[in-house]
Amino acid sequence: MTEAFTDSEFNFISTQSPRLSHMDQDDWLVKNAEHHRDFGKAINENSSRAAKTLLISGPVAANSLVLSRNARDIDPLQISGLSRLQLHRAKSILSNCLRVRSRDIEQVCIWGNPSQTVYPDIRQATFHGKSAFKHVTREWFEEEFVPDV
Repeated sequence: MTEAFTDSEFNFISTQSPRLSHMDQDDWLVKNAEHHRDFGKAINENSSRAAKTLLISGPVAANSLVLSRNARDIDPLQISGLSRLQLHRAKSILSNCLRVRSRDIEQVCIWGNPSQTVYPDIRQATFHGKSAFKHVTREWFEEEFVPDV
């Protein structure tokens, strides 16, 4: 791992520990935390101080936090996590409601961790230049959209 991060300016981490059949959620989270702790230490010891790191390995928010806590000499603002599953789900559900194609939906944002804390934000979302938020009811948003995402 040392070689991979030596003097790196950009780090892309797309690996996670698999959740084996005998593992419960807690076991899996611990295993991933150990994995990303090691990534953080290796980045801290070998990467450029200006290195930007992008994680796309789930659970991305937890893994990003663990990595950043172990890359102590790297500014946490240089470490980002990307989760597309909830984004694609949100765009699909919203596009069905608006009767447009998913690719016509723009500016959807997902906040939180992939769990009960995830929050799909469509306040800035648009379709064909129009506000998506203004074209849905509060009831649909709160009772269907948020829980389904």
